[in-house]
Amino acid sequence: MPTGRAIETRLTDILWPKPAMLLALDCRGMDLRRDMEPLSQSYTPGSSMQRVSMVRSGPFLGMSAQRLGNVPSLGKIPAENPRFEGGQALQELRNREKEQIKGLNNQFASFIDKVRALEHRNKQLEMHWKLLHEKGVRSSNIDSLFQVYSNNLKQQIDTLAQEKLRLQSELEGMQGMVEDYKTKYEDEINLRTERENEFVMIKKDVDESYLNKVELEAKLESLTDEINFLKDIFDEEIHDLQAQIKNTAVTLEVDTSRKLDLSSILNDVRSQYEGMVVKMRQDTVTSWENKFSDMKKNSGKYADNLRIMKTEISDMQRQVGRLNSEIQALNKQKDQLEAAIVEAEGRGGLALSEATKRINELQEAIGNANKEMICQVREYQDLMNTKLALDIEIATYKKLLEGEENRLSTPVNVTYHHSVKTSYGHPQLQLESLNRGGLETSGVSKSLIVKTIETKDGRTLSESPFYPRK
Repeated sequence: MPTGRAIETRLTDILWPKPAMLLALDCRGMDLRRDMEPLSQSYTPGSSMQRVSMVRSGPFLGMSAQRLGNVPSLGKIPAENPRFEGGQALQELRNREKEQIKGLNNQFASFIDKVRALEHRNKQLEMHWKLLHEKGVRSSNIDSLFQVYSNNLKQQIDTLAQEKLRLQSELEGMQGMVEDYKTKYEDEINLRTERENEFVMIKKDVDESYLNKVELEAKLESLTDEINFLKDIFDEEIHDLQAQIKNTAVTLEVDTSRKLDLSSILNDVRSQYEGMVVKMRQDTVTSWENKFSDMKKNSGKYADNLRIMKTEISDMQRQVGRLNSEIQALNKQKDQLEAAIVEAEGRGGLALSEATKRINELQEAIGNANKEMICQVREYQDLMNTKLALDIEIATYKKLLEGEENRLSTPVNVTYHHSVKTSYGHPQLQLESLNRGGLETSGVSKSLIVKTIETKDGRTLSESPFYPRK
């Protein structure tokens, strides 16, 4: 598709033909852009047969070329005949020629009005084309702005993707920390279970020790009762023995004269029994005191261990509560990060879809503007082709008017060849002048032939000859 500057250059070439485009109607070098005024003067006919050839080409293949109007026939204008010697016939001939010239002048004036209207339309189309060109430039600026906007959106998407990766890495780190805390929590739970088991075992031992203590105390009481009972029995036996000794002593004093040392024997037995009782009492008290001191030591040790275990259990419970709160906070932070990631992805996708939709709308608008500009350029091309055709016809009529008087003395055969060729490229205007020759001179017979041939891509489409009126 040609650019705006190329289209402007082509349209300028169409509007103002280059000097290489020649107009050859015995007036080579005539400029088509000069102002044409209605001509009423007579002219001298030329001495040769003339041919007008016009070739048109446009930038659009297959463009139809239309003629606005056929070339009017000038009719056969009788020349001066030597046999007509009457002044009245000559005057009638002059009057007829003047009427024909007036009609040609009127047609020429109408063509000039058409040319002015086409020039006005040309200016309007140029202004419209400039507006379309500026619109295209603005569209390109809008495209660049939207390209920058889309690039910014892409950068934001990349930033969000990087932020997402960073948050995912942080989330993985948090999950690792949670797993570590979970492992530590399980270890603490296992340790607490072990300590509870130890506490149960120690409590069992304490209970057994307490039962042993109660049992020993019961044994001590029973032994004390037994000792007291034996002591009472021993005292009774001693009293009985003393009573028997007294009775025996009386008897001996009466019956026999032998003396026995019973008091020493009793003292020995008493001392022996007392020693045994004291020894048994001391052994019992010592063994009980030893066991009680051992149990007291063990109970103190167990109490210390129990106190330590209670302290550790309370510390573990506090640590477990703290870890649970941290886990809940991390889970909440994780949920917030996931919600932020989803929201960011949604915003990025929505912004990207809106930008894509806006870009598609702008591209569609640009395509419609380009199509409209192409239609305007085609219309402008058609109008310029029509203007060129009218310029050729105006130049032809002007040349015919200039050579009218020469035609009165010399017969002229004029062939108007109008060819239209449509192809890609700049419109070209070429008017050729045929070689002079082959003219039939006669004092009375004169003829004018105007022939229009329309061709396209080298093929003849129509051929329209016009014969003068007799």
